[in-house]
This record gives sequence, structure tokens and C-alpha cells, in this order.
Amino acid sequence: MCKTCILQFAFILQTFVYCSFTSAASDEKPESSSFQLREITVISGSAINQTLFDTPISLAHLEQELDSIQAEHANEVFISTANTWISRGDGQEHLTAIRSPVFTGPGSCGNFYIAEDGIAVRAAGFCNANQVLETFYENANAIEVFRGPHSSVFGANALFGGINVITPQRNHDSNLSVSAGSFDKYQFNWQTHFGNTSFFGNANSSNSAREKAGFKQNKFGFKNYVDLSDWQISNSLTVMQHSQNTAGFIEGEDSYFSKQAREANPTPDAYRDIESLRAYSRWSLEQAHSELIITPYARYNNMEFLMHFVPWQPVEKNGHYSFGVQNRYISYISREFSFSLGLDAELSSGFLEEEQFGDAPFAQDRFPRGVHYDFDVDALSTALFSQFNYQFLPNYSLHGSLRYDYVSYDYKNNVAQGFACSPGTLGCRFYRPESREDSFAKPSLRLSIQRTIGSNLRVFLNAARAFRAPQANELYRLQAEQENQAIEAPTLTSAETGMRFDFENTFAAVTFFSMTQRDGIYQNNDREYLTGLSTTHEGVEYELGYSPLANLKFNIAGSYARHQYRNDPTILSVNAMIKENIIDTAPQHMLTSSVDWQINKELGFYLRVHKLGEYFLDPENAHIYAGHTLADAQIKYLLNKNWQFLLSIKNLFDRHYAERADFAFGEYRYFPGLPRRATITTRLAF
Repeated sequence: MCKTCILQFAFILQTFVYCSFTSAASDEKPESSSFQLREITVISGSAINQTLFDTPISLAHLEQELDSIQAEHANEVFISTANTWISRGDGQEHLTAIRSPVFTGPGSCGNFYIAEDGIAVRAAGFCNANQVLETFYENANAIEVFRGPHSSVFGANALFGGINVITPQRNHDSNLSVSAGSFDKYQFNWQTHFGNTSFFGNANSSNSAREKAGFKQNKFGFKNYVDLSDWQISNSLTVMQHSQNTAGFIEGEDSYFSKQAREANPTPDAYRDIESLRAYSRWSLEQAHSELIITPYARYNNMEFLMHFVPWQPVEKNGHYSFGVQNRYISYISREFSFSLGLDAELSSGFLEEEQFGDAPFAQDRFPRGVHYDFDVDALSTALFSQFNYQFLPNYSLHGSLRYDYVSYDYKNNVAQGFACSPGTLGCRFYRPESREDSFAKPSLRLSIQRTIGSNLRVFLNAARAFRAPQANELYRLQAEQENQAIEAPTLTSAETGMRFDFENTFAAVTFFSMTQRDGIYQNNDREYLTGLSTTHEGVEYELGYSPLANLKFNIAGSYARHQYRNDPTILSVNAMIKENIIDTAPQHMLTSSVDWQINKELGFYLRVHKLGEYFLDPENAHIYAGHTLADAQIKYLLNKNWQFLLSIKNLFDRHYAERADFAFGEYRYFPGLPRRATITTRLAF
């Protein structure tokens, strides 16, 4: 799929849409529209207040849907948005894909910006692949998903997209829900509001369908609102603790069809323990035509887990603490022009240790017992940025953002420099570089033009260039043959065009995109680094909502995308012949459809069907997973305005499938999908 083909087809489609709907577009949007987009502020997507409908980017906003989803894992939330896949591992583990393949490796999470209330969950340079589980998505007031490069807004970790979880607000009702379900699942969610103070959180525990596996997770949040002279202040504290016994991959081609294999746990000693704390104080000063927002914040994170996904199974310990501040000044010059200026700064200190306690199942000289890595990193991240919105003609507006990020690392190696193996060992896996300092600095920018057609249709075109600094794990946790390798900052250029339509009982959105990455950093399925990669990412995302009756709603969200290697990188001194191949773990088709039917005042029914297309399991495109289709259902019963009961059934038809598949170390490997399961929930609103 070529770039010019995508954009030409997009413009033809938009011309057709314009001709079809111009006659239907009126000067005022009907207030009775079931899918009318509320006038919400995109908290992290723009430093200038904009409604979702008027934001010229590919963006999903989840709010009303969250109650119906009744998620037991982050995967179940984000499959309702186009071109987004939180690939589920065991327990609450996961990997992320937003307009991208599923990336693996300890630094791959640097491709995405994961935030809560507009502040990144992890510090720059210290991301974690499982960091979505640390957010309060279970208690979220709303969730935003940004697709495509957004470094010019969020900073260096927003290469392919981002997620922002908006925690409960004080103007919402208090509620308590209690859930019990299959495999000893229990969950408590709550939020309470006392004047200017709010408390929220959840406790979640479940055994697994697999042997000796399960998890316990507790989250607690606190918010306080204060008016001090002309300042409006919101203070927030969130704490999370997670502990799980993890079931690893099962091996063998199509082994997920075997009941015995699905229930087995080849890694009964695997575990993951996490604790985190985040706090911020947001100070806002509003004046007649301007606003000043200052947000100091702090983070703490600590994690320990067995690396069950590699055959030698070492134990990793990592953590960091950080302090930062976001500063934003917004000026509304006129109805036609507004701009913002900002400065972000952050100091972080982190560590990582990896130690192998048992013998590797093969090549024990190359995968030795003992400490593989032990290092500390102090990091400084600063950024200057600006945004503007300019309506230069009655129906045309221009939007731009420019940001310059500087990230520096002071790395200290705490063990012997060089290879972790005995002297003379060939092909040693682990290499520890000597202590040093590194820095990365580049601009990111985005420019968008949008046409307003009546009050119901928006058509936009935007171009962006983004970068991310390599993560500490990518720079200092090196492998054989990487000791002299220069690791550059990946960059991504993007062009996209799209439209949004909202009229009476129909909402539609479509975006065509074409992106090119340079100096990409990937890990293949054998955990070998591929650096200096050039890749392309092209496709279309679409959403449709239709409400033929006031009590009946249909939704569709899907994508078609093609992710390809565009050069032949070097793996352990061997030239990998993968140019033009499809990137592994990158389904071309993803589609989710749902129906929400309020049968009468008391009784409601919700059904969702999700299709994940086939994908290759290795860069050589020699092995494939056929994909799957799953259905979830829910019955809702409203006893009165305070009490609600829900029965949710996941994997309604008890399909045998793989949550994630790959081919590594000469074997097919799968995280088997969960069988059919039921959950009963009681919810009290007060």
C-alpha cells in the first residue's frame, strides 16, 4: 500500500463525503443527537482547550462505554478503540500497540506515552512494558487514546501514540461496585466525594485457569480541590500495589487447542511484584484572556519479577523516583487566534539489576549464572514547547505545535565492564558498557489544517515529525556484538487525513495515515536487538456509531494497516534479510463491533464482538497465527436509581485462541486465551 495511493483515495473519499452530506449539514448541531460529542477539554492532547470534535487528530474518547465493558484487564478497554491493541499476557501483564506492531523488549514501551491526568506514569527513559496496569483505568472518569506521533505535545515518548487516563472528578456521583466471578475473581471499585475531597480505588484478585497462577492488586487514590485567592488548586495522590504468580508461554504449534496445554504452567515459579506512588498539585490561574497552569509532581516505582519469557529465566529488579514540573501559559488573543507556551523539567534516578540463579537450558557458557547487569542512571529531561490555533478563514483553521526536548543520562555501571561470561567465551549474550554520559536533543513538530463544513462535518490534514530518546534499558543493557554499536534516537514522520461527521443519530470518523520510522530499535522474538531499522506504517482507521432508536446503539471501530521493514538490519553481525517483510505481531485487520440495547427502563443488554486478524510470528514471515474472533455479553438490571446488577460473560462461545503468539528460540509459543467465564456485579450509586 503506497503513501500516494492512501492519500489520493482519502481525498476522493472525503470529496464524496462532502458532496453527500453538505446538503444535510445545518448551521446548528441538533441537541437530540445520540452520538453528539460533548464539549470536553482534551486534557493532554492540547495545551489549548478544544472539544473532541474540533481536534484535528486521530483521537478516541471513552467514557460512557467504560461501564458496559466491565474490564478485568486493560486489553478489554482498549480494543473498543480503532487500531489499538493491549496484547494480554498472563495475569495483568501486557504489551502495547497503538497504530503499530506489538513491540517487545525492555525499552519498546518508549514508543508510547502512558499518562494519568496528563502526567506520564513513568519517567522519561524508565518506561515499562506493563505500565498501563499501573493506571486507574478501572476507576477512570474517561480515557483518551491518541494515535500517531504526538511528541510535539507530550514529549519524546509519544512516537506511535499515547493513552491518558482521567481519574474521577469531584462533580461525579459516588458509587461502589462489588464483583465476583469465575476462577475466584473478586473486585471492589469505589469513588466517594465529600465536598472538595474525593477518594477512589479498587481491589482486584483472581486465580487463573492455569496452574499455580493468579494475582492480587490494590489501588487507592485521593484528590483535594482548593480555591486560594484567584488560584484553583487540585492535589492528587495515587498508590498501587500489584503481586502475581505468572504462567508463562506454552509451546508447540497450535498448543492452545489442547486443554491440557492451556491449563499447564511451564513456569510455576514466575512472579511479578510492583509498587508505585504518584502525586501532583495542579495550580491554575484564570484571567480574562489567559490561563497559567503550574503542576509540580513526584513519582516512585519499584518492581521485581522473574523473566519467564526467556529460557534462562533471570530475576530483574528495577525502580526509579522522579520529580518534575509542567508549566503552561495559554493566551486567548481573539476568537480566531490562541496560543500556548510551556516548559517541562524532570529529574529522575533509577536502577536495574538482572541476576540468573539457575542453569540455562542450553549454551550455559553464553548464558551464565550470576549478575548480568547492575547499573544506576540519573536522568534530566527538559522541554520547551508552543502550540497555536488560528482560524484564518471562516471555515478553515490552522493548528500547530513545536517542541524541543533534551534528555541526558548519567550512567554508572556497578559491575565489571564488558561481557558477563568467562573470558574467551564466544557469543556471550550480556555486555555491560563502562560508565558514561549520553544526551539526546531534537525538535518535534506537527502542523494541521482543518475545514469546517456546517456544524456536522470536520475534514483535516496534518503532518508531523516526532522522535524519542532511547530508553536506559536500550542504551546500557547491551548484548553480544553491541559493544561498539551507536544507538540513535528513533524518528517518525507522518502524514494523515481524516474526517469526523456527527448528525442526529449517526457519528462517523475515518483517518488515513502513512508513517515512516528511521533508526528504529526493536527486539526480535529471540530477544536479539535490531537497531538502525527503517519501517513504514500505513493504513486506515474508522469508527461508526448509529442509534436508530433512543434505546438502541450500534458501534464499530476498526482498522486496516500494513507495517513493513524497509531495510535489512544486522543481528549479531549477521545481515537479516527481512526488507519488505511484514513486521511480526502486527495484525493487518482489527475490528470491534457492539450493540447496546436498553430493552425497558429496568433491563438492558450489551454484546461486543472483537476480531483480531492473522499476523506473522517472526521477522522472516515464516510462521503465522490465524487470528480469532471473540464475543462478550452483558445483561444489566436497574432495580432503582441507586441499585444496578450486571451479569457479564466473557468469551461467550468458549473459543480456543491465543491472547498472543510468537515463534522464538525454535518453538511456537502462546499465551492461551481464557475460557468462557462469568462475573456478577452489584453497583450502588449514592
